[in-house]
Amino acid sequence: NFPSVPMIRLEARRSLSPAEIAEWQSFLATAAHQHPRQDPRFAHAEQADGRDILYVAGRNQTGQLACVALVSLLRHPFWPGAHAEAHCLSGPICDDSATLAAFLAAMLHLPELARVGRVRITPFWVDAAAEELAQVLSAAGWRPSEAELFRRTGWVDIIPSPEDILARFSKSARRELRRAERQEITLHQVTDEADAQEFLDSLNRLRRDRGLGPIASSTAAGSMLSV
Repeated sequence: NFPSVPMIRLEARRSLSPAEIAEWQSFLATAAHQHPRQDPRFAHAEQADGRDILYVAGRNQTGQLACVALVSLLRHPFWPGAHAEAHCLSGPICDDSATLAAFLAAMLHLPELARVGRVRITPFWVDAAAEELAQVLSAAGWRPSEAELFRRTGWVDIIPSPEDILARFSKSARRELRRAERQEITLHQVTDEADAQEFLDSLNRLRRDRGLGPIASSTAAGSMLSV
């Protein structure tokens, strides 16, 4: 129990309306521990891999979003209607650890997660905030599912010049970049449907090589992101 945290009202949906998507994305844009992997548009990629999606949102006493979780559900191979795992990739998104712990405690009691074998979360918190969150979640009964508690990742500051950015890369990364330049690999922006289809064909070849199913053109069109 978390008596110091105002009660959060949970909403769980299989799909979102355009207005709900806009509200969700607006919350992400200003969240302290935001991650693009929790954008509703990433649901298309999960669904293309055969997973089900559950959108879970927590509202505070004034009705404002306080926490969101795009949950990917892996269907159980033997039990119809059941799921082997529910995974919230790089989320849930919430601004403080106590509210997040209260949100998760409530989320585990959702009827939509009653027939799920395991629930995994990977909140994108860093430095001292990540250590604080780890302590709060440990006290709430959550346990690491991997040997390392914190995922190793790399950030690239894009403010410096290209030369300065390259100098900060590892030796192996610089070697791969120079090899790409020697092979005359270039980058260009996709501006029409033909280019988009060519990219999708290349992506699906890579997915097949890795044992993944292809992404349909209609699904890819619905999940196109701008960066």
